Amino acid sequence: MRRRAGDAVRRITPHLVHQASRVAELVEAGHSQNQIGQMLGVSGPRIAEIKRRLPELREYLGQPEPLDRLRSRREQLWRLRHQTLDLAATIRRDLRELDQELEAATVDQVLGLRQTT
Repeated sequence: MRRRAGDAVRRITPHLVHQASRVAELVEAGHSQNQIGQMLGVSGPRIAEIKRRLPELREYLGQPEPLDRLRSRREQLWRLRHQTLDLAATIRRDLRELDQELEAATVDQVLGLRQTT
């Protein structure tokens, strides 16, 4: 990500985003630059740099909340998954029973207890 044509490439890394998130929280809580530096274990110039970059990092800060529509879709998919698994279990059970009935019918035919239709 470039800020200006003359500046070097300024990358946004997960570490930078994490630090910026903490700096933004501590700034909002009213802590000074020196206090923030001591709490995070970084230098004052690093805190100043992060504070300068906060506007460009705003979209990366904080926890994204899923939209209600997406949350609703996720819940629908979860319910459908459970219904599908329940139906598959029922089908497997029925097939096992059917297989046993077919075996019993074959034995009955061999013994002459049941006629072929």
